[in-house]
Order: sequence, then structure tokens, then C-alpha cells
Amino acid sequence: MRGGGTLVVSSDKVASGLVPADLAGVKFGARTVTSKGYGEEYAWRIPEGTPAAWPLERDGGGTVVLWAHDVGRGRVVTAAADHFLPDEYAKIPEKSKYRVAGEMCKGERSFTLVSRLLDRVQRETMPVSVDGDVQWGVNCAADGWRVWLINNKGVTKYTFEDESFDASRTAKVKVAFRETGRIVNVSVGPGEWRIVQ
Repeated sequence: MRGGGTLVVSSDKVASGLVPADLAGVKFGARTVTSKGYGEEYAWRIPEGTPAAWPLERDGGGTVVLWAHDVGRGRVVTAAADHFLPDEYAKIPEKSKYRVAGEMCKGERSFTLVSRLLDRVQRETMPVSVDGDVQWGVNCAADGWRVWLINNKGVTKYTFEDESFDASRTAKVKVAFRETGRIVNVSVGPGEWRIVQ
């Protein structure tokens, strides 16, 4: 961090001392406030004293959701929610948490705080933005950036049978290159891949 980069932590790591409060720039006790206008219901931890960190994002009620603290050439971003998760997660019996974890890993559940954090990281670090329902990635080549797009939707394949494709699942994708402002629109059919340079 001191040499560059960003560390993202949750408030429980700071409150427990795992991440030092002077590094995070904010110290938390047990006091929380319920989120307002932020998707799911979160219990935001309230700082003790005056934070050295500055507010990076607030919810609809004005409560700080993300704190940022510059450390050398890097930054520590602290989410005010324990484990980055809504308050309901803390109320789930321990023996049932594996089910929720499975739902998260399979993409059946998503959470506003984590989605916004990932969107922010993507905007700040990626040379492109990609809009469309595809898997994608970017690689640097000697002559510029290469963006690869893969559409896994609309493909059905059973053992000993030919695969079938549902053309209605064709993905319409917009790739915008941040440095040049160039925009490329491309269609990626079911089971197909494309490279945009």
C-alpha cells in the first residue's frame, strides 16, 4: 500500500484490531446505524472520535458507507458494514451460513455494497468499460488493448447429442476504451467468443 495500490477491508476487521485503526484512518466501536436507501438493510458501524479517513460514499440518509485513507502512494478503503454483508447475514444461525455462502458463490445472491465496490474498482483500474451480458477480460499487447468477450448463455449440450443454440440469447455488447473514447458495439452469439482490439 505505501508503495501504491488499494486495500479494501470491512469494519469488523478494524474493530477487532486485525487491521490497525491508524492504517484504516477510522476507529470503530460497537455502535451502528441502519442504512437508508442502499438496497439491502445494512448495519453501518459509526466511527469513534474524528476519523483521519475521508468519506468515499454515503447512503441515502447521509451515513458514510465507505471510508478512504491515503497511506503513502496507496489507499485503504474501509466498508462500514461487517464482512461487507447486509445485517440479515449476522442474524442467520451459524449452521445455515453455508447455504448463504453457496448462494453467493453460485451468483444467486448479490449485495449492493459488494457490487458498488467492484464497480468502483473496475472504473478506477480497467482501461475499458464493457456493457452487456458476457464474460470478459482485457489483455495488454504491444499494439494496444485486447478485450475478449465470451457468451455462455443459450447453449444446451447433453451427452451423445449435438449442442443447440438459442439465438435469442445473443449478447449485444458495448466496449468503451477510456483512453481514446472509442466505442465498439458487437454481437456475441450463444457459445461464441469475440476479440475487440
